[in-house]
Amino acid sequence: MSDNDRETISLEDYDRYTRRDIVKDVLITIVLIVLFFAYWAAMLLLASLILINVWHVSLERIWIYAGILTVLTSAGYVYSLVKKRRKGIH
Repeated sequence: MSDNDRETISLEDYDRYTRRDIVKDVLITIVLIVLFFAYWAAMLLLASLILINVWHVSLERIWIYAGILTVLTSAGYVYSLVKKRRKGIH
């Protein structure tokens, strides 16, 4: 088989976003969201200990605040992913 008989692969084929890439990005995003929540919960718990005489907050409120901060952080992360994909940066 000569080089002329082989099927040529265009650059568009290399830029295709495969199912494997999608699954990988989704799993990484889920892991990062869990880590974002753990980070914000730990920071808020630490802040509540440092500010114990000033900031009177219950544990339930800390979970709610951590959830809100996680949503905001995740939205920023997803926005940056979309922006990178549109520019073609992998």
